Amino acid sequence: MIDIGKSKTVSTSTGEYIDRTKDGRAWSQADYEEQNLKGETGRQYGVRDWSRASLNFEVVSKNGHATVQAIDHKKPSLKERWQQRIDEGYKATVRLKSGAEVKKPIKKSEVKLLMFDMGGNRARMHELAFDGEVQLGKNGIGKNGHVRRKKDIEEWAKDCYEFMAKKYGRENILSFVVHLDETNPHIHCYIVPLTKDGRLSYTDLFGGSHAQTAAAARKDGGKPNFQRQMSLATKQLHTEFADEVGDKWGLERGNDIKITGATHKSMQESLREKNIIEEEAERARREKAEQERLAAEAREKAEKEREAVEVITEQRTALETEVQRLEEKRKTANKENGNAILRVVANAIGKPLGEVDAELKATRKELKEAKAIADMRKEDFNKQVRDRVAKRTEELTAENATLKADRATLTKQVGSYKAEAEKTRQKANLYDRTMAIMAECARWGLGIAFAQALIRTGKAIYNGVLRLANGSEVECKNQEITARAWQKTKWVMVPNGDAMDTKTPKEVPDGWAARLEVGGMDLGQWVSEKARQSRGEGQELHRGGHKLG
Repeated sequence: MIDIGKSKTVSTSTGEYIDRTKDGRAWSQADYEEQNLKGETGRQYGVRDWSRASLNFEVVSKNGHATVQAIDHKKPSLKERWQQRIDEGYKATVRLKSGAEVKKPIKKSEVKLLMFDMGGNRARMHELAFDGEVQLGKNGIGKNGHVRRKKDIEEWAKDCYEFMAKKYGRENILSFVVHLDETNPHIHCYIVPLTKDGRLSYTDLFGGSHAQTAAAARKDGGKPNFQRQMSLATKQLHTEFADEVGDKWGLERGNDIKITGATHKSMQESLREKNIIEEEAERARREKAEQERLAAEAREKAEKEREAVEVITEQRTALETEVQRLEEKRKTANKENGNAILRVVANAIGKPLGEVDAELKATRKELKEAKAIADMRKEDFNKQVRDRVAKRTEELTAENATLKADRATLTKQVGSYKAEAEKTRQKANLYDRTMAIMAECARWGLGIAFAQALIRTGKAIYNGVLRLANGSEVECKNQEITARAWQKTKWVMVPNGDAMDTKTPKEVPDGWAARLEVGGMDLGQWVSEKARQSRGEGQELHRGGHKLG
């Protein structure tokens, strides 16, 4: 398996991660623990085990041959090595208006680095790499110091190195590091995309340049299609790698997407349904948060209005008290001094006492009428305030009840969406597992009925004949065959959290795989063993004229 990434920048930090280097030295146990802690906060792409750090190695070219050595933590940084290779091999020129030719500047938009990750099936890779069982996961960190590296993984890595050297140039390989301290053994290979004539062009290396695309279109009689040409080149790379390296080491290439298109499409549809449900749930959560915010604002506004009404009420009460006190004081003063005042006033103005008293009574009547009008206006104001407070309180109560009902509905909808998402995920996994087993049965030509029985019970009885390349036959009678399915993973390149202009590998789910077994042994190995027992070593098992494995 090969995963391919490209980068427009060359990061020193990425090279240090690949080399397990920090400040010119190898990672310590504390450095490993720091990396694992970063992973738990959102950037985890495999658990790194410091007890297997000594198993890591790199492959370099010495005297034109791939050579295994311990990782050199004192070598120049990845960026420095890239610049050194550019200084040596970059020959692209541009002609100025004056007629002079100068070296063509490298644009920021150009792809400057190709990143290849190579690996295979986890069980087979562990068989090649380790002389004992490895404890995986977080619980296995620091508990694998007894495990030793096997020679097979070194030879496999050297074969991979020679394949890449033949394909892209030995001088263009900047880094070729094998990691055995993570979940699955794998290779990180970094290559400068320099062509033979010294141009920086990853499209030329993959057969996707304008000239190559146009030539392919002329040959096929169609229109130039860059994406199709690059896709064909990538598939060809996988096929060549499987033929030259994978088959030798018992690593399967895997079926083409066109063969497993139905399963893949179903998974895509399931993921789209899951995404739709999650988006609906997120939209419901946002609406719920917005309604809660509006309710909070309404409650805050009502509280301010209530406080304002309380202030007005207190002021009105204080004024009424003061008016009552002054009225009592006036009545008392009138009662004590009324007659004396009347006499003084009457003498002063030269009017009879009765006439003055009549005028005073008329004045008091006018004052009383004015007070009545004032009281009426005050009562109208109080009534308006009470009505306004009552109406707003009623509106807020209704709004609050509506918000509570909406909140309950949204909570129920979110729970329903989550349940539907989980059911969809489980259905997708069950379907993918079933299709993986059926595909494996189809690969062996065992028939749909046999596959259905195998899926229902996990085992089935097979009676039939398997043919060898030399024409002899191996017959199976009442042979019990079992099936085992597992979820595959793959490595992809994702933006680095510390430097967004770089990418780092991440192990993610990649569908399901299955294999048929007899007594715990892979069916292919079992049939091969039977063939060797009956016909001798070196014969290759065929079925229906097609080579298996």
